[in-house]
Amino acid sequence: MKRIAAVLLFFCAAPLLAHHGKDFLMVESYELPHPNNIYFVSSEMFSRSHGETTFTTEPSLLFGIVDRFAGEVHVHVVKFPGESLQYEAIAPALHYQIASFSQWNLAVAAEYEIARHSEENAFAVRFIAARAIGNGQIVVNVGVDDRRPAYAIGFRPQMEAQTAWGIEAQGRFERGDEHQLILGIYTQPTDRLTFKAGAGVGLGLGKPSAVVRTGVVWHFR
Repeated sequence: MKRIAAVLLFFCAAPLLAHHGKDFLMVESYELPHPNNIYFVSSEMFSRSHGETTFTTEPSLLFGIVDRFAGEVHVHVVKFPGESLQYEAIAPALHYQIASFSQWNLAVAAEYEIARHSEENAFAVRFIAARAIGNGQIVVNVGVDDRRPAYAIGFRPQMEAQTAWGIEAQGRFERGDEHQLILGIYTQPTDRLTFKAGAGVGLGLGKPSAVVRTGVVWHFR
């Protein structure tokens, strides 16, 4: 009885780890919210190069629709050096879990970015492959971003831990485009809140730039 009580106490005290699919800072995961679950998700980036800092943020609402299918709407906001914060675009997105083959789980995410004013709209799609490695996971994204081939890859040695670390990289398959490599920390202090932060470098555009990324996931009840 004492052992059973101790186990129950542990699960009451420990946060319930959410499966919202926003487990990384730059990489799209396979997992999706359950139907009728709604999350607020933010993604911020500070990039410093040549003594100047650029800031971007993409706040969004992520919601489960039916099993294996979710929707998302996010906005793109940016602050260039010497300029004020400005809204650039809104982007509805869809996420779909395709199937599992062998040890890989496959999914796809697509978004259509509606640009502000007369700027050109853009379309992006990512094919997602995720594989468990012990208690961790490796996730690979390959797709097209604004008509250019792109990739992202992430690894976390612990997916269900309250606090864990990981490595992420992303970029485009074109000469001269920037590639980012960061080390991230991911923590879930409560069953409703996930916080992520990472630091690294941007490579490929001359002198390396310093990059800091943060993200918040909040589960609405």
